[in-house]
Amino acid sequence: MSRTFACRYIVRLACAVFLSGTPLFGAELIRGPEPIEAGPHHRVMRQVWRVLDPKGQPSMATNTYVELAGGLNRYDDDAKRWVKSKAEFELARSGHFIVRQTQYKVILAPDPREKGAVDLLTPDGVRLRSTILGVAVVDPGWRPTVAAHPDFARLHGFGLPRLQRHRAQ
Repeated sequence: MSRTFACRYIVRLACAVFLSGTPLFGAELIRGPEPIEAGPHHRVMRQVWRVLDPKGQPSMATNTYVELAGGLNRYDDDAKRWVKSKAEFELARSGHFIVRQTQYKVILAPDPREKGAVDLLTPDGVRLRSTILGVAVVDPGWRPTVAAHPDFARLHGFGLPRLQRHRAQ
């Protein structure tokens, strides 16, 4: 192992230990991680450790860190607080797919060819409806290609090519 590689490894290891908030000397997690503050795109987490210092004396250490992500939390009107978002689709009896537990509420029609098949409600109450005109397939090793129109069978008779994949140059 070269000296440069060893130095980089030690620096990365030290950064990982420091950023994780894990105490270096004997430690036991007492409580947490638990959220202590939240907003639409952040959550402050706290954890409490029982640690032994270098002399072997027990003490308590509290670590906090901030989680950042777009849309991490949603505001729950019933609880009157920010709660963790869940990006899950629910299948309704009508065949619609519904997302309710995120900042943006989404309803997808059972038939993507339908006008206004995508219905999106923003956190500030603005409703956006859109119609799917086509689908693009993207593969890292290939160039993106229009795969199909929602009404592909009808349009194929007018000369639309079948799905083709082209190697990236």
